Amino acid sequence: MSLTRLHGDEQAVTLQEIVSELLRSVRKEKEENGAITDNLMASLQAVFHQPLLGALDLIDQDSITNLTCPAGRNVYLVRGTSGTSYYCFTASNFCSCPSFTFSVVKKEDSMYCKHLIAVLVGEALGRVINKQISDSEFSKLLSELFRGTAQQDDQQSLLK
Repeated sequence: MSLTRLHGDEQAVTLQEIVSELLRSVRKEKEENGAITDNLMASLQAVFHQPLLGALDLIDQDSITNLTCPAGRNVYLVRGTSGTSYYCFTASNFCSCPSFTFSVVKKEDSMYCKHLIAVLVGEALGRVINKQISDSEFSKLLSELFRGTAQQDDQQSLLK
């Protein structure tokens, strides 16, 4: 899947750069006017397509928590509509949900699942809950995640 488009001057622009600029516009509009315009919403829809609606629902439900440790590392924990929580890493464009594995990794239909979109747009709108956790809690979380043993009870305790 090609993620660039060429302009008249042959300069390539990646989708990631387009998303970053769009999110900067969303953040600025929200800060200046308290809401975003219909045009910006249409731009979000054009870039993120169908998963945007589910992402906006997650934002409205305050389902996004940014877990940060003193070492400066972070991971987003997004409580999905089914009640299951997923881990999102924006720097590496990764989500632990099955949709990410299927639609983004295997089929290459999209760059983002609704959880990653919720994190990106939620941050731009200032609708993310920030929670500090210890370095050891963060290490344990990563260890469990990559061993595939992260439990819902452990995730819920991090949200309290």
